[in-house]
Amino acid sequence: MTTNFNLKDAARYLCVSTSKLYKLCHKNEISYCKAGRRNVFPEEILKQYLESNKVLSNTELAAMAELTLCKGEGKKIFNS
Repeated sequence: MTTNFNLKDAARYLCVSTSKLYKLCHKNEISYCKAGRRNVFPEEILKQYLESNKVLSNTELAAMAELTLCKGEGKKIFNS
């Protein structure tokens, strides 16, 4: 069963203020559902938002660069 959060609890879950969460909603930077006049945030949406804003470590960046170069996507950069 999906857990739904109101604005205050969703802000707490994301470790942001309620005003910041309002701004994210207004800018369409985070998805939400409407229940009447209230914004409702399914937990899955909050998890996706956190994952999409993850800052990668140097190890993760190096692994991604390795994969990109192995696929040949970096050829244009190095063959200029």
